[in-house]
Amino acid sequence: MRPGVRSERSRASAPIPIAIYLWHMPVSRWLMPTIDDAGLLALGGPTARYALRTGTFIGICVAGGIVAAFLVERPSLALRDWLCPSRSGALPIGPA
Repeated sequence: MRPGVRSERSRASAPIPIAIYLWHMPVSRWLMPTIDDAGLLALGGPTARYALRTGTFIGICVAGGIVAAFLVERPSLALRDWLCPSRSGALPIGPA
């Protein structure tokens, strides 16, 4: 691979971090308060509760982001590439 050119593998994994980022607010605003109100994470002392709550939050965000990337973003990007194929091919990134 030439330096500065994004590989097919890196382009394929690009939607996953974006989807994880998009999931953190709905999980934080809606799902975590519901879990807290149900008392599902009320175990041990404050440090244990914080660690369990943080781990649960991160796990839900990562899982939701991966599922969303595979079910929504990848098919929509494939449809975009099929309807409007790139005429330029791979473009170099950075100074030439």
